[in-house]
Amino acid sequence: MVITLIGLALLAAVFALAMWKGDVAARLGAAAYAGAWLLTIGVELYTNSIPFALILSLDTFVATAFLVLAIRYNSLWLGAGMMLQGVQLGMHAMYFTSTPDTTFMGFNLFALVLNLISLVILITIAGAVGGTLYKRARHRRLQERRAPTGGLPA
Repeated sequence: MVITLIGLALLAAVFALAMWKGDVAARLGAAAYAGAWLLTIGVELYTNSIPFALILSLDTFVATAFLVLAIRYNSLWLGAGMMLQGVQLGMHAMYFTSTPDTTFMGFNLFALVLNLISLVILITIAGAVGGTLYKRARHRRLQERRAPTGGLPA
């Protein structure tokens, strides 16, 4: 439960950052990702089990959403997010075709890798917002250089 709360705190922080400072692609990508997370956690709490089929479906939805957004907004970070979602889909294939309770040092390997990939996706979204902020600042500096001073020439 602690990992879920930490994940929710990180998700809320990245989602808020994307909504506050991100471009349209970052906002839509963060909204799709946050919605999938919240729906999964809600179903987990309601059913008191891990709904692997729902997680697979939502991961497929998020990967498709990232693909559509990457094509629409020509965004490199969305392509990276889509590829990371593809790795998660591969993890689902591993889960359905092998022993689901594979452990490593006492941790469920499947859940551990899914959580690590989710963390990398959150970092990717935050990095996209950082890139947007950098582009805006650079554009602003270029506009200030081009703008006339408005005063008399010296």
